[in-house]
Amino acid sequence: MIRHVLLLLLLLAGLGGPAAPQALAQDSLSDTGKIIDRWETLADRAKTALQNAESTTPALERLRLDLVQQRAEAESLRVTAEEALAPLRAQADALGPPPAEGAEEADEIVRRRKDLDDAITAAEVPVKAASSVARQTEALITSIDAELHRRFTAELLSQHAPPLDPAGWNAAFDEAVNGALPALRQGYEGLMGSGNGLWLAISCGTLGLSLLLGIRSRVMRWFERRLSPSFSRGQREHVWVGAGLTFAALLLPAAGASLLLYALDRSGLLSGLSQALVRDLGGFAAILVTAYWLSEALFGPDVPARQLLPMGERPGRKAARMTLVLGLVTGIDHVAIGGETSLNLSLSTLTMLNIVLVGVGAVALYRLGRALIPVYAPAGAAAPQEDEDEEDEDEGRGREPLGTLLASLLARLLRLVALISPVLAVFGFFAASRFLFYPTVRTGALIGIVLVLVALVQDGVEAALTEEDGTRKEHSPLRLLPILAAVGLIVLCLPALALIWGARESELGEIWYLLNDGIAIGDARIRPMDFLVCILVFAVGYFLTQLVQRVLSNAVLPQTRLDSGGQKAIVSMAGYFGLVIAAVAAVAAGGLNLSSLAIVAGALSVGVGFGLQNVVSNFVSGLILLLERPVKEGDWIRVGEWEGTVKRISVRATSVQTFDRAIVIVPNADLITTSVLNRTHSSTTGRLIIPVGVAYGTDTRAVARVLGEIGDASHLLLRRPAPFVLFKGFGASALEFELRGYLRDVSTTLDATNELNHAIAERFAAEGFVIPFDQTDVTLRNAGEIAALLERFRSGDPAPGTAPGAPGSPSAPGSPATPGGAGPQPAPAPGQPADTGAAAPFAPPSAPDLPEGGAGDTAADTGDSR
Repeated sequence: MIRHVLLLLLLLAGLGGPAAPQALAQDSLSDTGKIIDRWETLADRAKTALQNAESTTPALERLRLDLVQQRAEAESLRVTAEEALAPLRAQADALGPPPAEGAEEADEIVRRRKDLDDAITAAEVPVKAASSVARQTEALITSIDAELHRRFTAELLSQHAPPLDPAGWNAAFDEAVNGALPALRQGYEGLMGSGNGLWLAISCGTLGLSLLLGIRSRVMRWFERRLSPSFSRGQREHVWVGAGLTFAALLLPAAGASLLLYALDRSGLLSGLSQALVRDLGGFAAILVTAYWLSEALFGPDVPARQLLPMGERPGRKAARMTLVLGLVTGIDHVAIGGETSLNLSLSTLTMLNIVLVGVGAVALYRLGRALIPVYAPAGAAAPQEDEDEEDEDEGRGREPLGTLLASLLARLLRLVALISPVLAVFGFFAASRFLFYPTVRTGALIGIVLVLVALVQDGVEAALTEEDGTRKEHSPLRLLPILAAVGLIVLCLPALALIWGARESELGEIWYLLNDGIAIGDARIRPMDFLVCILVFAVGYFLTQLVQRVLSNAVLPQTRLDSGGQKAIVSMAGYFGLVIAAVAAVAAGGLNLSSLAIVAGALSVGVGFGLQNVVSNFVSGLILLLERPVKEGDWIRVGEWEGTVKRISVRATSVQTFDRAIVIVPNADLITTSVLNRTHSSTTGRLIIPVGVAYGTDTRAVARVLGEIGDASHLLLRRPAPFVLFKGFGASALEFELRGYLRDVSTTLDATNELNHAIAERFAAEGFVIPFDQTDVTLRNAGEIAALLERFRSGDPAPGTAPGAPGSPSAPGSPATPGGAGPQPAPAPGQPADTGAAAPFAPPSAPDLPEGGAGDTAADTGDSR
């Protein structure tokens, strides 16, 4: 994995820019023939290699790199030739089209047109030749990629004889021993001849072992003592101590391993090994150090309080041991099989060694997968509370956190790979077993590294958001930093992940080339780098716009005489203007040619215009509101049935806060096309009217004088214009007056109304003025006769002079005593209303028989309380 990462970095560094092809193109327009001949020679070599079945894979890889270089040169030559051709075509276009048949043209123009045509024809030769070579080279590269993929697939599916013969194992053991003896002998001779370097080697080796064993253990115990109280108190210190522990788990073993390797080299013990094998030993040490670091950071066997994957102390120690075993197996495979030398062992010996390594690693991988399986709640776990909503229980039932699902899936994949890999190795599928097992282990290591790095970022954020007293800021933009870090690390790990699973560096280079070349749509070419430049320029423009808005709102506009609404309107317009400028600058900086998309954009704009005409109308209305300012922020307005204060004017709608503290979203078009009552448009001054009534017979002049004095005494009413008392008219129950005055600020309407009403009530009581209220007087005619009739009804006696059953008797039909002829009825119980379904006991007398009081004394009368 380390070799792959280094190769990836070198590949990306080599793709910094086509400086060499550009220089070649600038100096080679005159030597086009020689260049094309060289390109044809390389193309013939590639065709011969593809037809030859004995061509090795490394040879094809080198040939592919040469073809990639040739393609870059051809593209650069084509671009340079087109740049030289563009002025000639412009001059030919300036001469206009050739004259029609039979028409004459000046000799100078004819000669000039012929010279330009000859020059254009000559200049098109390198353009067409370079384009042809580039396409031919592209086809050859595709053919080589297909051949390499075919060979890779064939290697994975190849099966060797299963090494089940014990004699073969003995032969493999003898080969390994015989290969190791010369290296040991040369190492001994080098040790004896090291001289003074031996003491330096012993010192470095001793220090390295101390770092790996004694010092490392003491440092881990120190961190454990510091972390235990810190976690219990929830202090900020645990974040920094935990980060220090993570780095110590990486740096101490790395320093110890480096000192040991240096000691071995200085002692002469490695003198019998090749430089490639020494580099493989360095990779072995790096793999072991990485495995130890991941075991400490993820599972925390030495400091369980810092477990990144909380699973308890005992499962954590088990998972850490299995991680170390996997690191050891991967390191041995890197030196013996997957390195640069493969120890010069035969294929049969490598196959047997692969069975041992994959078998041991599969056991460790299976046990690690079991340790990673999430621990679910037992069957007798506490049931949910009875008062919880049943619908919420149904929705939440059967759902698990995403992290738990991913951990469960990863654990099952590890166990599946651990079961399949050794079976493939035993049955002779050497390449397939290695391709399945080791990339899985390296992928798991890559995931672990990403988790640890994201956890470090998370710890840093928590430390920054934790106060000295232990309180934390729950909502902060910094909490997005771990998410951004995770996304960025995942993107950076994608190339490494592709290399782990068999992708070649040349394939990654091809992907990078395609990304840089972009996608051609008509005459336009869309490149991802252009989009990145656009995004970067727009982000800078947006940042500058926000900065200008802050300067305007905090430093410039407060020094002017503009009100708050005008200041906010200017800030909003500056924001819109800045965004437009940022968008235009981004498109210009990215070099996007959108002219070929104009027709498509026009058609889409028509459809979008019909579909979003209300949105566009509101947007335009919002701009009108900001420019014309019929309504501004802070105004007291009434729109339709809503009344309140304008809180915000956006591009689509305006937010109005009612006096009930509710927010009403009003479309901007409604504020432009309908009538709007704005109480504070030009000033906050407004008129207040206090209606009041007095009883009939009251001195109206005195009432007007008292009301005028009350208005003059109020500090909330303006002196100019002075308060005014209006004798409005004669009401049904009172003489109606109005106290009118102007308020300095209409927002004090309720306070002024409250104060003036209290003052009026107090002065009217002192002056003896009566404020009438509505009431109804009911007068019953012939009350004595009704009382006598009721008395006779209760006693059951008929009226004098009437016989039972006669008209007017209690038993007569329709009589007051028996309504409707239903017979005698009992008197209503106390507190119960009388039956109103009966007919009236007496018909009203004729007009001449009315009492002297007139109709007003006998009918239902409505008037004042006097």
